Amino acid sequence: MMQYVFLMVFSMLTCFARAQPRDTVDYYLDGTIRGKGLVSRGKKEGLWTYYYPSGQVSATEPYLAGRLDGQVTYYFPKGTLLGKETWVKGALQDSAWYYSPGGAMERKGRYRDSRYDGRWLYFFPDGRLERHVSYADGLPEGETSVFLEGGVLAQSGYYKGGLEDSVWRFYNKSGKIEFEGSYQKGKRIGTWYTFTKRGVRKVWNYDPD
Repeated sequence: MMQYVFLMVFSMLTCFARAQPRDTVDYYLDGTIRGKGLVSRGKKEGLWTYYYPSGQVSATEPYLAGRLDGQVTYYFPKGTLLGKETWVKGALQDSAWYYSPGGAMERKGRYRDSRYDGRWLYFFPDGRLERHVSYADGLPEGETSVFLEGGVLAQSGYYKGGLEDSVWRFYNKSGKIEFEGSYQKGKRIGTWYTFTKRGVRKVWNYDPD
């Protein structure tokens, strides 16, 4: 009987000890710290910090019961901000921002269940808009526009299910329209047109393949 009680008490103490968060450190092969944080019941818990081999912080990640939960922040090797993401129960959700090594905004948008969702904006290094694309279930959907570095519109059109659809227009470096036509399921269809320097529209005999 005493032995049975001892085993029960020992088992309870062991489980209790395992349930207590404990500091944990992961290492690279050369012995430098790769990451550190708390582990509870065998799962990461709370804020973990990760490092490059140089010792510079590479990321900070909040965990809840072993799953990312909260704002994750990433850094370039020189310490500048690389990106910020929002995680909920192990999935990317809501707003995210990504930056170039020089600190300029590179792209930003939203996630839903780890997929691109809604309107995403992409930028040139000087901060000007390079393109905007709308997404649904992780695929391009709806209106999109692409710009040249000087801010001139280069092309505009629509996506459906991740493929080009409906009318698309393409412009030259001066912003004047050069080509116009329709897509269906990513393939050119119908009559396409080209435009002269004076803006006169002419039928363009393109190769559909």
